[in-house]
Amino acid sequence: MAVWGLVLGILAGMAGVGAGTGAPTDWGHNQIAGQIQVLSTSHVVDFPSNVTLRLEVRSSAEITGVELFYRLGNQDVTSYGYPEFSNALHVNAEFVLRTDGDSFLPQGTNISYRYVITDSSGRVLDTEEYTVEYLDPSKAWQRLHVGDMELLFHDRPADGVEAVAKDAARSLEEVKQLLGIAFISRQKAVILNTVRESEESFPPISRTTRERHVFGGFAFGELDVFVLADLDRDGMVHEMTHLYMNEALNAPGVRVPAWLNEGLAMYFEAGDKGRGRTVSRAAISGNLLPLRSMGRVPGRPQDVGVFYAESWGIVSYLMDKHGDGPMSAFLASLQQGRQLEDAFSGAYGFGLDELERRWRSSVRRGAAISALPDPGTLGTSVIIGAAMAFAMLVIFVRRLRRVADPAEDPADDPTENQDVDYYQ
Repeated sequence: MAVWGLVLGILAGMAGVGAGTGAPTDWGHNQIAGQIQVLSTSHVVDFPSNVTLRLEVRSSAEITGVELFYRLGNQDVTSYGYPEFSNALHVNAEFVLRTDGDSFLPQGTNISYRYVITDSSGRVLDTEEYTVEYLDPSKAWQRLHVGDMELLFHDRPADGVEAVAKDAARSLEEVKQLLGIAFISRQKAVILNTVRESEESFPPISRTTRERHVFGGFAFGELDVFVLADLDRDGMVHEMTHLYMNEALNAPGVRVPAWLNEGLAMYFEAGDKGRGRTVSRAAISGNLLPLRSMGRVPGRPQDVGVFYAESWGIVSYLMDKHGDGPMSAFLASLQQGRQLEDAFSGAYGFGLDELERRWRSSVRRGAAISALPDPGTLGTSVIIGAAMAFAMLVIFVRRLRRVADPAEDPADDPTENQDVDYYQ
C-alpha cells in the first residue's frame, strides 16, 4: 500500500531523527569558526518511540543559539528545530524527536542534518552535513543490493533474500518499461520477521485493521523506502511498483487515483490471489464499489478487500484487453499535467464511466459462467462426499463395537489414531 499523504504529517510532526546508538563524532578542524568548536555529536534511538540527537560545542564567547536543519530521504525540503541547552561557553545540546504516532517515521529513512551555532560575539558556525540511517538498533541488520533495491534484513539467510529479490527484479523490469524509467536511485526495502515487528514498524492504522493483518507492506514514495511484514516476492514487486510510480509521476499537481496505483502494483504480481473470486462475489451481491469513489483506499477494513480486488480487476482488464501502449500513454499524459478524465479518454478513446460499465459487464459474464455447475466437478464432489460419509459410518460403527466389547484393542485397527487428509 502506498502512503502518499503521510510525508506531510512527518514534516509537520517531526524535527529530526537519528538511528542506533551513535558514538561521538570528532568533526575536526573544519568544524571551527573563529573560536566556536564542535567537540562531538551523537544519536540514541529508543525504537519506535523517539530519537535523541546530542551535540557538544564550546566557544570563547557565550553560546547563545543552536539550530538544527534536516532533510528526510532525498527530499529537497529542509525542516528545522531548536535543541535544548543553557547559554554557556561549553554547551551540551539535546533534541528529542518523536518517531511514532503523528510523527511516524519508517525504518530505513536517511536523515541528513547539520547545526548552525552562534555565540554572543556574533560568530556563526554552519557545520558539515551528517547522515543517519533510522533503524531499530536492537537488530543485527544485514544489507544486499539487487537491481534498484537496497535490502535491509536481519536473522535470515542472505542467499534466500537474494534469490527472492532477483526473482522480483526480473518482473520489475516490465514495470520500468511501462513507466518509461531508465534510471532511479536505489530504493530501500526493509524486511521484517514477525507480527510484532510489523506493528511497531508500520504507520498508525486502526486497531481492527491491525488485528486482521490487512496490510503486508507500505511504500513511502517521498522517502525512497518500503517496509514489508515478511520476505515476499510479490510484496517486493508491489511496493517497488509504487516507488516507480512515484518517480515517474512526480510533476507538481499530479494526482494518481488509488485504484490505478494499487491496481498496477497488483497486476505485476504472480497470480490473482483469489481477487477474481472476490470480485465475482461482490458483483453477485451488489457490493462492488463505484469507480469514482476509489480515489483513495477505504477506511473500513471490510471494504479494503473489495477495493483491492476491484482495483486489480479494472487494471487487469485494461492491460489484458488493450495492452501496454494505451496505459503508457495514459500515465505520460498524467505526468504532463492533464486531468484524469482527459488523460484517460485521450489514451483509450472512452471515458471512466464507460470503463466502469464495460468492466462490470465483463465481470457479470464471468460470474454467470462460474455459477454454472460443472458436471465433472459435481460428479467428483458427490463421489468424494459419499466416500467421506461411508468412512465416518465405519468409524462410528467400530466405536460402538468397542463400547459393547471393551476388550477389543484399538491398536489392532489401522484406521484409528491417524490423521486423514482430504484432497480435491
